[in-house]
Amino acid sequence: MSKLWSCTETVLNGGIKLFLYSSKTTKLRVAIGEVPGPMVHGAVSFVTEADSDDGLPHTLEHLVFMGSKKYPFKGVLDVIANRCLADGTNAWTDTDHTAYTLSTVRFQMDLCKK
Repeated sequence: MSKLWSCTETVLNGGIKLFLYSSKTTKLRVAIGEVPGPMVHGAVSFVTEADSDDGLPHTLEHLVFMGSKKYPFKGVLDVIANRCLADGTNAWTDTDHTAYTLSTVRFQMDLCKK
């Protein structure tokens, strides 16, 4: 693939190919699913179970979208989503996880090619 990224491929849900790119430098991981089109609906979920009901996971959800004084990066997810022709982003916090969702049009690319 390249000197900076590695790529692995797996098959999910009876035939959906999932490509996992991993940065060798930063350890950032990006997953891309090859699904039938034209629309793709995705959700990414993170474990955010809290020991109390003080709202920290929900606050984190809002910080991801709105930033903070120290990290003033408002709308980064929306900018990325819009570049992919997405219909916006959304999120919700439950008792044990926080999920971020988006819907976008499918595009074709050569994945994990050497």
